[in-house]
Amino acid sequence: MSLHPALTPIAADPKMTVRVPPPTVPFAAIRKAANAAMSTGPRPDMARVEDTIVDAATPVPVRLYHPSNISSSSVIVFYHGGGFVWGSLDTHDGLCRRMASRTGAKVVSVGYRLSPEAPFPAAETDVGLVTDALIEGFFETTVTADRLILCGDSAGGYLAFLETCRLVDRGTTPAGLGLIYPALDPSCSGQSHVTNAGGPILTTEAMRWFWTCHAPFDIAPPFEKAPLHTFPPTHILVAGHDPLRNDGTRLHDHLSDLNVKSTLLEAPDMAHGFLNLPMAYDVWKSHEMALFDSLGATVMSHGAV
Repeated sequence: MSLHPALTPIAADPKMTVRVPPPTVPFAAIRKAANAAMSTGPRPDMARVEDTIVDAATPVPVRLYHPSNISSSSVIVFYHGGGFVWGSLDTHDGLCRRMASRTGAKVVSVGYRLSPEAPFPAAETDVGLVTDALIEGFFETTVTADRLILCGDSAGGYLAFLETCRLVDRGTTPAGLGLIYPALDPSCSGQSHVTNAGGPILTTEAMRWFWTCHAPFDIAPPFEKAPLHTFPPTHILVAGHDPLRNDGTRLHDHLSDLNVKSTLLEAPDMAHGFLNLPMAYDVWKSHEMALFDSLGATVMSHGAV
């Protein structure tokens, strides 16, 4: 399917295509520009939003969203995208608000450390600390692992996937996993990395640079040695014009082959990162709602109130 007309001017804007930056540009400037280019989209009101810190050797900032329509004791833990290099609690504030509002679940957004200043395994460590804090009652309410739904977009999808593996390995499988155009293949070897190598928005060259910033050594695709046969219900949203499209579809195929429940949702006329692109909400609302409703079914099946 052709690119959605609303994406055409964005794709034609050189400033909106992620490319490898010149080595002379400070990372602070790169992050500032990249974060400014992201759109938060609609930001529905919450009953309460709290910023706090998970106190560890390296403190981890988190943001808690309490929707006014809480209908479940389940909690969605969200990890923002940005290639491990940029993105923040603020860039994905609108997405987390809409997720909380649509699913009726509390959402905890994690401000993990960024690469290259804090490469692998810093972000992964931060993610695990927040999960353990939730289970241990840090946020006033103890949440068992089987009422956690882990979710992330792009690089955050990778972190959600690895955290699911960690929990499964220790016998505490979460309730569900939500992946939004996830980055799961450090080798960038899927067919979509050929078909959509030049973007729009994200290029394969830029994705390889992101992986190098995060882990400057060879790492295998996480699902190759993952305990997929014991994975929770998984919900995957992919974009048709995304180099990472096959990262998501390959995981879906692996899970389906193992008879693990996996829901694949496709946005065939969208590009990578479309939930944070400056477009009218109606352009991509149906894709986002389909994902949130899929996650919501898992939310309601694990701790409805």
